[in-house]
Amino acid sequence: MTHYRTVDIDGLKIFYREPYRRDLPKADLKLLDTGHFALEEQGDVIAAHIRRFAASLSSL
Repeated sequence: MTHYRTVDIDGLKIFYREPYRRDLPKADLKLLDTGHFALEEQGDVIAAHIRRFAASLSSL
């Protein structure tokens, strides 16, 4: 089975959190205390997570 590097950034109330962790145990799952407008509410935090993840890909 091929494993892909994965990052997922979601709100705390996502219903699929546990199945996601089970299916992708190595995924970098970030849960933020935000709602539907996550980018408007925590855009800087989300951008920082994406930048950190993208930087980690260059070290492969």
